[in-house]
Amino acid sequence: MVEAKRELKVRKFYFKNCKRLSAGILMSVIALSLVVAIILSCLILLAYSRRIMLLTDQMQKDDQLNLNSGLSYALAETNLRYNEKIFIDLFDSGRDSIEIEKKYWGIFDILQVRTLKKERSKVLTALVGSLPDSIGKSSLYLVDMNMPLSVANKAYLSGPMFLPKAGIKRVSSNGESDISTVASIFQSRSDFPKLDPSFTDRLRFYDQVGKSNQIDNFNMGSIDSLLEENRSFQESTLVWRSNSSINLQGKKLIGNIIIYSPKEITFYESTVADNIIAIAPKITFKENFSGKIQVFSTDTIIVESGCQFNYPSVLSLFYSHNGFLSFGPSRLKGFIITTPQKDKTTAKLVTDLGAEIEGVVCANSLVQLEGIIKANVIAAKFLKSNPAAYYENYIGNVEIDISSRTGFFITSSLLNTKKNKRSIIKWLN
Repeated sequence: MVEAKRELKVRKFYFKNCKRLSAGILMSVIALSLVVAIILSCLILLAYSRRIMLLTDQMQKDDQLNLNSGLSYALAETNLRYNEKIFIDLFDSGRDSIEIEKKYWGIFDILQVRTLKKERSKVLTALVGSLPDSIGKSSLYLVDMNMPLSVANKAYLSGPMFLPKAGIKRVSSNGESDISTVASIFQSRSDFPKLDPSFTDRLRFYDQVGKSNQIDNFNMGSIDSLLEENRSFQESTLVWRSNSSINLQGKKLIGNIIIYSPKEITFYESTVADNIIAIAPKITFKENFSGKIQVFSTDTIIVESGCQFNYPSVLSLFYSHNGFLSFGPSRLKGFIITTPQKDKTTAKLVTDLGAEIEGVVCANSLVQLEGIIKANVIAAKFLKSNPAAYYENYIGNVEIDISSRTGFFITSSLLNTKKNKRSIIKWLN
């Protein structure tokens, strides 16, 4: 009997305490379960996020590979038409399609490749030129007009040269002229090396762009009230123009922009010009201008002192009568080109003793060349004139040495007679 009562008390004690213990455990279990659920949810969310990141990263890599493949195709394909879009399914899967377009930009081309995916369309835009041919790798090509090249005081020539059959005549009286003995000399032809026929076509096209009121893919506007413009090359080209002379003092112009005047355009030290094109009969660069620009004139280009033109700048005189290009004591990394619109016209290119030019001088005109010329010089005829005399095929006070030019130099395909491999000059925004 006593044992039974004791057992009953023990059971009551345990029953009472177990009920209390069970309530505490239940709350703990609930809390612990909530914590575990949160941790698991975080782990699942983390795994999902990582999966999304990996997929996004892979899609971006695939898009970039597609863009690179499209650009490689465009660089290798020589039959792409200008201003026409072509569509390519890279792997015949229907999922890796791209759009390619080739456009003019001055003496260069723009290649634009776009992925055709609405949710994540990507664009790659490049300014393209080509590797120089044998003439483009020479220091000097002088057209053979049955007269020698007269090398006078302080004239230094080095590197491969294409010269007239009559060769070189030293006219220095004080021993200051020098022709490097390591130079390879080849015979030039009696005609000026032909530029690509599309060169004149695109210059006429730009002239038409400036004069027309409406052309597809070009937005027209008046520059009179313009202060600043930054235009992406992924958008349509802006053409800013005026019916009178244009003064760009204090203006900031960057990117996909063409400036046109039927009279004159003037650039100043305060002008910001980056990758734009300017077209006018007369173009003047005032002292200390600095920029990256392509200009096309039909009459006169004047460069005053202290100017800096960054690669790949272009000064092009496409003259219809007696044109004139004067390059003062300034620096240019790029191209100087003079070419006639028709036969029996002439122009004169004059560079100052303090000039420094690195790149290409292609002058189908009379050339009075002085200064430091780290360039490929292609000339119809040199001259030296002063009030007392006039000398043909005469050079002095000049250093011509293409070996001083940047090693990996990309030229324009319009100057490339051999159609060498095309290459990217720079990426465009």
